[in-house]
Amino acid sequence: MILRIIPSLIACVMLGAHFLRAGNIVLTFFVALFPFLLLFKSRWAWLAVQYMDYLGAMVWSVTALGIIQERVAMGRAWGVSAVILGLASIFSIFAGILLKSFTVKAKTPEK
Repeated sequence: MILRIIPSLIACVMLGAHFLRAGNIVLTFFVALFPFLLLFKSRWAWLAVQYMDYLGAMVWSVTALGIIQERVAMGRAWGVSAVILGLASIFSIFAGILLKSFTVKAKTPEK
């Protein structure tokens, strides 16, 4: 079970670092506290963290599109940035999918 939680923790740390680099302390703090919901054994808490992972994937995708557009306009290389941010988005989706597994559903009550 803990192996299913670790990717979600990493995804939240990555998203928090992204917001910290952007200078948004409030979102950094919010995302940093979000994984603590996993300490609750209720389904709503696990779903909230799962949806945060999916939301993080959307943030990575939007960021990737913005960076690609900016670099194309400047005539700079954009491929490496697209790959890195695309992998961050895929990792966040993967972390959310792991929290939706049957093992997690069996261990958390439907409150």
